[in-house]
Formats: sequence, structure tokens, C-alpha cells
Amino acid sequence: MFEKAGGKNPETIAVIRHPVEWRSSWYRYRNRHSLVGHENSTRNVKFNEFVLEYCKDDPAAFAAVGSQSAFVFDHHGKRATTHLFAYEHQPALIAFLEQRLDTTITLKQLNVSPTIPTVIDPEVEAHLRAAKPLEFAAYDEAMSTSA
Repeated sequence: MFEKAGGKNPETIAVIRHPVEWRSSWYRYRNRHSLVGHENSTRNVKFNEFVLEYCKDDPAAFAAVGSQSAFVFDHHGKRATTHLFAYEHQPALIAFLEQRLDTTITLKQLNVSPTIPTVIDPEVEAHLRAAKPLEFAAYDEAMSTSA
């Protein structure tokens, strides 16, 4: 669209969490008290069940959380993001943005999920890896480019 209008493609940035940790965060966030009784609530769902439901083509509402890799790769599996950072390497992201924006950035912690255990069984993680390989590919690429 930008090229057709006579401009250049904009640079894009994505920040990617480890696929299991990302799902853990969603699971805990949807476990909060304010969602009890809502179709998105994970209050009565075990973490392994949440992950297995997420892997389905049409997951239940509580597990429909989208895809990180959709922000990284196009529909052909080719990387479409100009700059990619791992969530664990936020200092690299902040340094990049501060340099580009010529300003100091101080982040506040918002949307903190409740603290509850989210242990994943090895066979469930293996199923997640097999069902969603682009999620792990995006994270691996982020780890290799933002260290």
C-alpha cells in the first residue's frame, strides 16, 4: 500500500515471548476474578487443557488468544517484520527505540497477570511445538537477533 502511494514500506517491530510463557501469561490473565463466569475465563481450566485447546483449529473462547508468529511472518512463512526482539531482551529493544526516537524510555509494569502455577507437561509442550511450529520459529529468530 505504501509503495503504491509512492512511498517506502515502513519498518516494523515485534516483541516475542517464549511460546509457553506467552500462553502462561494469557492463561493467568484470563484467570483473574473479573472474568469468572465469562466464556474467556480459565478459572476452571488446567494450564495443560488451555494449551491443548489453543492448538485446535477452532479453539474455545478461553483459549483463542491469536498468534505471535502472525506479527513476524507473512502467509508464506517468510519473515515480514523488520526488527524482532525477544521479550527477555527488553534492554535491547529499549536501546533501539531510544536511539531511533532520540529520547529516554522508562517503562511501567501494567497488565500484571495473577501469580498462579502454570507447569506444562512435556507431552503437551511437544504437542504445542508440533501444532504451532511458527510460534517457536519466531521466538528462536527473536532470541538470535536481539541478544
